[in-house]
Amino acid sequence: MAGGSGSEDLFDSIVMADERFRGEGYREGFDRGVRRGLQDGRRHGASHGAKLSTEVSQHTLTG
Repeated sequence: MAGGSGSEDLFDSIVMADERFRGEGYREGFDRGVRRGLQDGRRHGASHGAKLSTEVSQHTLTG
């Protein structure tokens, strides 16, 4: 039976490694997504704000 527990330990370590790597990959992907979302949001906000500023200044000058 001792040989059986060794193979079970090996199997458990493989399964646990797979779960650990999946968890690490998820966290890394999530962190990258958060950073990318913040960058995209900042860029969109700056662009949209510039457009609104241009519209407001045109209305103020012509109005």
